[in-house]
Amino acid sequence: LAMVVVAAVVVSVVLLDKSAKQPQPQRYAVSAVRVNGGRPVVSHGASGNCSSVFRFNYNCAVVPILDRTRSVLVGEALMVRCQDVKSNVSGVVTPTPSVLAYTPRLNDLDELDDIRFARITNESVVMRPESQADNFGVEDPRVVYDPQSGEYIMMYTAAAQNATTKDVIAILSSARSPTPSVASSWTRHGPVFPAHPHRWSKSGALLLGPFEQQQKTETTNVSYLFWGDSTNQPALHVATAPYPAVTPFEDIQGGGQAQLLATRDATDGFFDSALVEAGPMPLPLADGNFLFLYNSARRVPKTPAHPNGLQYNIGWAVLDQTTPNQVVQRCGKRPLLSPELDWELSGGLVNDVVFVEGWRELGTAHVDTELGTARQSFLIYYGAGDGHVGAVRVNA
Repeated sequence: LAMVVVAAVVVSVVLLDKSAKQPQPQRYAVSAVRVNGGRPVVSHGASGNCSSVFRFNYNCAVVPILDRTRSVLVGEALMVRCQDVKSNVSGVVTPTPSVLAYTPRLNDLDELDDIRFARITNESVVMRPESQADNFGVEDPRVVYDPQSGEYIMMYTAAAQNATTKDVIAILSSARSPTPSVASSWTRHGPVFPAHPHRWSKSGALLLGPFEQQQKTETTNVSYLFWGDSTNQPALHVATAPYPAVTPFEDIQGGGQAQLLATRDATDGFFDSALVEAGPMPLPLADGNFLFLYNSARRVPKTPAHPNGLQYNIGWAVLDQTTPNQVVQRCGKRPLLSPELDWELSGGLVNDVVFVEGWRELGTAHVDTELGTARQSFLIYYGAGDGHVGAVRVNA
């Protein structure tokens, strides 16, 4: 979001997502409810907790803070995409290149009515554009902790603008850090797909292994990467990398052919008919399968409030525990979350947007009063209108 795509080329063969056409047995029920009193958890403001010196704060990753044994969650932080106003000509805002800022949680992790994060200042920034490879911004982080190395792995988009043509290309990139709050601790490793360093790619949801994968005559352990948006192909891509190295990644079947969660037909009433894009890393459910959140868009009439003619929503799918590129169940025609609140509908860079890149499991279960059963709960932090960060509890 908030990026003008002028030129992007991806060569691949599209394999349609069978879940879009074939009925599925309904095994899982997933729902969402807004928390924090319907207020943003990060927003532009002059002072105070949950405020930021930057005009636009959105699309954040969750950074788990662990104890000395690296096994117990004792806190959390957000890695937030931040921008300011570069120019404003007749109401048309041109933002500055994106930076990534780290802000720690200040109160109890189970507190959902009054979520507090530290104020974001220029000193909070841990990653900025540093070369022609990311001169248009560092964007849309997703962070996982790797217990093998004791480091945090961040997938992010390096956006580069050609000085002559002004074309912009997004390159999915990675970085590592043992101490994510310290800017100098981040080591950038460049494009995630070194064999295709100039291929349009973004939005990498990393699922760390080990998962067994049969490759020709041998079985190897791999991690999975669900990546991309459907700007050029109507589905997400699936790639793997050797575990525990987590580099380099290669597309399953080569050339980006392996697809996951294709766009679905608007005439059938689906909310994800115009775009699908990877959300955060999949998280395990109680039965071992993985819950995966994804971003999406559907077309709406173009108006001054919708100049791009799109509404962005969040959907979900359950992935198989042993072969995560297999979809067990996908949500129906109703999204998990749609823009409804004023600060989701307008006031940022793009109207009518909810967009998720970070979440974690909650330590307390949700009791379904109708069914009388306990359900697993997750807390997601989402970008709203490309200007704010909100929070939602997800029950599965």
